[in-house]
Amino acid sequence: MIWTIPAERVKQNKNGERTHKVPITQNMVVLLDELRAAFGYLNSKDVFPSTTINKSGPSEQPIDRHSLSRSISRKLEQLGVPKFVPHDLRRTVATRLGDADIGAVPIVVEKILNHQLQGVQGGYNMQEYMEKRLMFINKWQLKLTSNL
Repeated sequence: MIWTIPAERVKQNKNGERTHKVPITQNMVVLLDELRAAFGYLNSKDVFPSTTINKSGPSEQPIDRHSLSRSISRKLEQLGVPKFVPHDLRRTVATRLGDADIGAVPIVVEKILNHQLQGVQGGYNMQEYMEKRLMFINKWQLKLTSNL
């Protein structure tokens, strides 16, 4: 299972041809199904619908690119964690995947984060590392669920 983010939605997309393919685990599918069900009352086609109310009722739009940041800012004190922004989660992912108990190699972490490879790697290595990306995502997922 692969989610393909179209080129027009990919940041730093040179030449407009760079899609990003994200391997999807079974747990991700379950989580997305639960989210769709939780917002089912909005009858939206979007997994993350906006709950903003306008004159005619709930918005027909998906959440915007700043929704998560605003939500975190409102809930930061309740969360009991130091201030952070959603983009900081990328650093957490990169760091955690490289920890010894998961052991993802740097090139696979770069692919998971959708970073373009640099130098000789960027010019010659066209490998997507899909199987390894999925393996390390599943490994982290197992670590997360075993700690719950």
